[in-house]
Amino acid sequence: MSARERTLKHEFNPVLDIANYWHHYGLTQDPFSLTGDDGIFYVSPRWEEHFDLLSDLCQYNNLLLAVTACSGSGKTLLKDQFIARIQDNMSVCQLTATPTLTVPQLLEWTASGFSLRYDAKKTPEHQLDSQLTQLGKRATPSLLVIDDAHLLSGETQRALLYWVH
Repeated sequence: MSARERTLKHEFNPVLDIANYWHHYGLTQDPFSLTGDDGIFYVSPRWEEHFDLLSDLCQYNNLLLAVTACSGSGKTLLKDQFIARIQDNMSVCQLTATPTLTVPQLLEWTASGFSLRYDAKKTPEHQLDSQLTQLGKRATPSLLVIDDAHLLSGETQRALLYWVH
């Protein structure tokens, strides 16, 4: 084999490690990974608008905000990036919904997530009132974020609606 053939063989290798192509470009991770790692997250002007709108809605309103889209479209990534941006200015409690999440469990988790007093002896209605009163006395806004909220039972969804009533 000539020196030219060896050079060409070295420069052009038809057996590429396609799974780790990003190493070739000096990247530390796959830029198209769906893991939600924010190390190389690009914020387009459109997403920047979404973040600004979400921030305004969450800081200055008492509302129930639903972010809906097709599965795999980036809702959880949007949530993670948004929370990373606002967590210094807001008290945030994050939950991932399940169909079996009961109202008492929801109240216990929100009490823990927001560092609120919780009394299991009280009725759910009293617990909700107590938690809302405690949150209302805080200087910073509070944000409850529930991923996959569509999985919640009707009873648990009604309890959530009570929060914004």
